[in-house]
Formats: sequence, structure tokens, C-alpha cells
Amino acid sequence: MEGAKSGWLFRRVFYQNLWNIVGKNVSDFIRKIWNTPEEIAKINLTYIYLIPKVSSPEFVNQFRPISLCNTLYKIVNKVIVNRLIENEGVFMKT
Repeated sequence: MEGAKSGWLFRRVFYQNLWNIVGKNVSDFIRKIWNTPEEIAKINLTYIYLIPKVSSPEFVNQFRPISLCNTLYKIVNKVIVNRLIENEGVFMKT
């Protein structure tokens, strides 16, 4: 695997393999965010890095943008989306 996909895989495997150690903290954090959504601002950070495609870039199109998001933010985001999907009927008028 290359680039961002391998990075995400590493973080996912890290959490899966060490869930017995970090699981309670992650779950507690997700519950905290669910109950006090304003807390998400503490981890809602994304850094954009420009990786050069050529040895001496001179133009914007000679860079590849890479976004680096906090893994906990991704987990919280996925939980929220899944909850919304599960309760889809609650939000839709019939």
C-alpha cells in the first residue's frame, strides 16, 4: 500500500490490535463528544501538506495535497454518521 491509505491502515490496525488497552478511553471519549458536541473542536484539526511531484516545483499543480486528520476525529465522525443512518426515519417526515 502507498501514501495516505497505508497511513490510515496503520492507525486502524493500531486501534484494532490494542483495543483492549485503548478501547475504554476511546469509548469514553466518543460518549463525551456525543453528550457535549462542542468538545469536538478540541480534536477537529486537519493539516494540509503539499508534497512536491517534481524535484523543484514552481507551480501549484506540481504539488500533491495531502490532508492529515486526527484518527479519533475520524472514529467519532464514523460513529455519528452510523447513528444518523440507524435513526434515519426519525429525521424524515413520512
